[in-house]
Amino acid sequence: MSQDINCQAIAVCEPQCTGNSHEICNSGFLYVLSKAMPDRRIVFFANPEHIAAIKDCLALANLETNNIDYLPIRIPKTRVNPIEVVTNLIFFYRLLTNLKTRGINNLILLSVHSGNLLAIKILASLRFKTYKFSFLLHGIMEFASKRPSLYRCIRNPSIIWLHAFKYVLNFNKKLNMSYISLSPFNYNNFIKARILNVPLCTIHHPLIFKSRPRGHNNSQVNFAIIGQSHSGNFLKLVNELSESDNAACYNIFVLSNKLPIMRTAERFKFLANSKRLQRNEIDLYMKDVDILIFLYEKSAYNYSASGAFAEAIQYAKPILFLENDHLAYYNNLSNLSIGKSFTCIEDMANEIRSIATNMLIRKEWQQFAVNIATIRDSIDPVSNIKDFQKCLNI
Repeated sequence: MSQDINCQAIAVCEPQCTGNSHEICNSGFLYVLSKAMPDRRIVFFANPEHIAAIKDCLALANLETNNIDYLPIRIPKTRVNPIEVVTNLIFFYRLLTNLKTRGINNLILLSVHSGNLLAIKILASLRFKTYKFSFLLHGIMEFASKRPSLYRCIRNPSIIWLHAFKYVLNFNKKLNMSYISLSPFNYNNFIKARILNVPLCTIHHPLIFKSRPRGHNNSQVNFAIIGQSHSGNFLKLVNELSESDNAACYNIFVLSNKLPIMRTAERFKFLANSKRLQRNEIDLYMKDVDILIFLYEKSAYNYSASGAFAEAIQYAKPILFLENDHLAYYNNLSNLSIGKSFTCIEDMANEIRSIATNMLIRKEWQQFAVNIATIRDSIDPVSNIKDFQKCLNI
């Protein structure tokens, strides 16, 4: 490849995730990037297992990305303490030097935390001053938005380093760096709380949207719990639905490996057990799911996008959820409801029974699925390429 062509290339790196962690978000981002920049090569650096997971996602969706080159690398271990600055300095010095030899002067980071951001800022200040950087903001922003209590800091000192991300963000703001929020709801919260004083833009959580046949049959309704559910809310739901109800024909699949396994809970099918499900397994189970259940706390995901909810949009599954501001934002988007919110577990449990036994209520939920398909089209990054391009610092 000539030097001129190399100058047109775009470098992307996943410096933190391995295996199938964030594989849907990252495969979606790479796919949209390839469509937004069809005439430019994209060089993707990542853990070998993560690259395999990305390729599996794209293959599963029958999508081609002919302008992406996959380069496996050994990523630094996340230590959640200042030592990771040193390991990231070494890692990114090598990576940026590699890019320099290729004639590439830009880099998009698909994950960011205190250690790698500070390392990049140090290197950009000293040696790579002409480089352009973009960073996707994930769960680390939940820590940047709050001040930890002294008790939490004493009990778990690594908390201090997580919360330090806010100060790292605002260190040396003269560098050519921009940050990408993965939800307009989070973006609005950043602005209101005045957390960031850096170049910031927003896109909807990137996904690979696919048409999905409904897994519904008239005799049985299948619910599923996904995502980082609050364990206390989960146990309350198990207790509420523990009484045998022969008139209600339903199952609740538990696709999260973070929740306690309750073998005595008749309605609950623990499909993940203690392991993280692979993408092909999730894809298979989702075909038989009618409605997704979210058991978040009210303030969860105020400053970061919920990947599990994004999957509900991808698979066009209506949602039952406890009051949560992030989910409520999307439930009111375009004045089209995609599910129902509940103030307590008891009301949610009653709705589950009603859906399973009442055909009229079940038809209402089928309409929610139609609404999701409409909303999905409006937030699909592929349909909003120009907005996506504006967020890229390249």
